[in-house]
Amino acid sequence: MIKRTTLLLLALALILSLGCTAAPVAATHTEGTLTVSFIDVGQADCILVYDGTHAVLVDGGNAADGELVVDYLKSQGISTLDYVVGTHPHEDHIGGLKTVLASMPVGAVIMPDQPADSSVYRHLIRAIADAGVTRIDALAGLSFTPGAFTMDVLAPVKDYDSLNDVSVVVRVVFGENSFLLTGDIEAEAEKDILATGVPLESDVLKAPHHGSNSSSTYVFLRAINPKMVAIMCGMDNDYGHPHEEPLSRFRDVGATVFRTDLMGTVVLTSDGHTITSNVDGIKSPVPHTQAADRAELANYIGNKNSKRFHLPTCDNLPLEKNRVRFDSREEALDAGFTPCGQCAP
Repeated sequence: MIKRTTLLLLALALILSLGCTAAPVAATHTEGTLTVSFIDVGQADCILVYDGTHAVLVDGGNAADGELVVDYLKSQGISTLDYVVGTHPHEDHIGGLKTVLASMPVGAVIMPDQPADSSVYRHLIRAIADAGVTRIDALAGLSFTPGAFTMDVLAPVKDYDSLNDVSVVVRVVFGENSFLLTGDIEAEAEKDILATGVPLESDVLKAPHHGSNSSSTYVFLRAINPKMVAIMCGMDNDYGHPHEEPLSRFRDVGATVFRTDLMGTVVLTSDGHTITSNVDGIKSPVPHTQAADRAELANYIGNKNSKRFHLPTCDNLPLEKNRVRFDSREEALDAGFTPCGQCAP
């Protein structure tokens, strides 16, 4: 494992050569377009961010997906990558990156300072060394400007036992548009990111953890307020992703949903003001502009024992015998109940 101090020095050394700054900056150059491709690699993640000149690959699918990913990059006219981001050391995110590194020049690899006891992880570390590519420890607060867009690293904000929660979270900004790429973070990491107070509002959310119910909590979604959600998962996968609960939450915030298991590779294109897609998304029956009103008007369910109240779709609802219903948030507060920190803060 590369020591944190060494990685910090490496990151600073790249400031001039690769355009890395120590604090987030806004992208002001919006000529042309930015495409964000959610590449269909089955039950895995692989995302290409490309402004026509500069390209960043976020994750690389499973090891068996490496050639597919390289072929996709070449089909887009890409022969070099400014950065590769390995969000966390699970095979379905970093497995294909070894092939990518062997196939084209890469400016730097951004990864969390978190090893894994797996052959896939060890092969990737060896591939980085063999290619002579600098590895940068992903630290919250770093920002990179490869070209016409910026990438602000928002997480990980601390160490975790869970490899999912150690995922690198990147907010890509191009003109007035933004994309939040979240790896496999779950509820604990979402809460910690919220506590930092960093800007989260984004037009597009890459659903954390393939649309698992362990992620995409209401409070996190409300802070992001996405117009679109991209879910990366495989057809009829063994995990049942995406789960119905987060799909319901995406509907509640009024987001249009795109799914690689149903639609194949999803390409979202921004001109710096508006975002278009190569496929039709699944539109929510609730208009985006009405999402906040719907949440406010929803009935609330209180727990007689804990004296906490929840939205009806919360994962932590009490047993029916312990429930008390309120017509409004104010009614629940007046009755001495406190809001659930997950769904009704």
